[in-house]
Amino acid sequence: MATIRHREGRGYSVAWKEPEVTVTSDGRHIKRWRQREQACPNLATATRLKVKVEEEAALGRRWVDQRTNPVATIGAVVEAFIDASAQGNPRTSAFRASTLQRFYAFAGHRPVVDLGSELLLGYHETLVEAGIRTATRYVSTVEQAWRWAKRHPNRFPGVPDVEGVVGEELSTAPPRVSIDTPTWADVDKMILLGLSKSTKHSFHQRVAIVQRYTGLRVSQILHLKREDIDPERGLMVLRADSVGAKGADRDTSVPIHGDLANAVKGWDHTDGYLFARVATKGRHKGKSIVPRGDEVAEVFTAAWKRAGVPESRWGRVGRDHARPTNAIRALWKSTISGAAGYEMAALMVGQSAERPDHWAYVAMGNPEASPYWTRMRAALASIPTLRVGEIEENQQSDFYVDEEEG
Repeated sequence: MATIRHREGRGYSVAWKEPEVTVTSDGRHIKRWRQREQACPNLATATRLKVKVEEEAALGRRWVDQRTNPVATIGAVVEAFIDASAQGNPRTSAFRASTLQRFYAFAGHRPVVDLGSELLLGYHETLVEAGIRTATRYVSTVEQAWRWAKRHPNRFPGVPDVEGVVGEELSTAPPRVSIDTPTWADVDKMILLGLSKSTKHSFHQRVAIVQRYTGLRVSQILHLKREDIDPERGLMVLRADSVGAKGADRDTSVPIHGDLANAVKGWDHTDGYLFARVATKGRHKGKSIVPRGDEVAEVFTAAWKRAGVPESRWGRVGRDHARPTNAIRALWKSTISGAAGYEMAALMVGQSAERPDHWAYVAMGNPEASPYWTRMRAALASIPTLRVGEIEENQQSDFYVDEEEG
């Protein structure tokens, strides 16, 4: 059923919902209802449109604007801008698509004349729990699509002049919702006590130690190659194309904590991967594999509990859907941000593209010449030392693979 709405001072509009089926990466079909809305100059036009929309719906079809110069909608702008972005950097286009799809769900098929600071500020209010920085980036992406549509008046008639809202207006947004996070004492208890009960956990101790000193995602850590870490020079190479390397536009070199450099020297590796293990069961028996992140998350969950750390500190860090593998990373980023700023913390996990001057950063070759190198090393000094020697000597055990996993 379609509904006629009175738009105060702007005539009328007809609103209705249309079914939309999307296919997930695993082949599942998900049906959602997409909200549509079409502006009309008067009630008579809105009434006629309502009848047409309902007739098309009864025949199992979607109503399509057949006018020579149809009214452009925000949804059409979003879809066209996503398509245009696909011709550029894959990572940029993926981010824009993800961001704008969320705005699409918020704005629906409103006419482009509704684009304005009021709409964007309303959208921003739905994002504040993600943090001011994230919310600002999302709104900024919408502004990019808006400016792009304004430059194509023949294709999108009626686009209003761009009113930038990213700046002073958003800097006064509510602060990020505070969520309890673990302390360094909690993390050390999790590593020293929670992961010390069996030989299987020696592998996971290494993963936790690397994350404790680097702040990397577990998916990045699991795919680290032995050649990526140079303990003699005290540096690590972060590959832009590696699994979990979000926000990276090229390979970068970053310094590593001295304690981690010393620890890595004694670690073995399989087929070049620092964390690959030989499967003992299943179809991959006898072959080297890189463990899955969900398996590590399961072990970390048990370790946090075994160490007696309250779940509020590791179960919900940053977002409701965050996994316990993010808790150590969140503490690391908070510590480095406090010592050297958020942008420096982003650089140290490979997200150099967020800095306007990232071109000056020496990614490879002679990274010690980078203007940031000294500052990054100084920031690492804020990470307290873990007494690695107290960890049980379980480093030589094979990684166990269950039948159903292998």
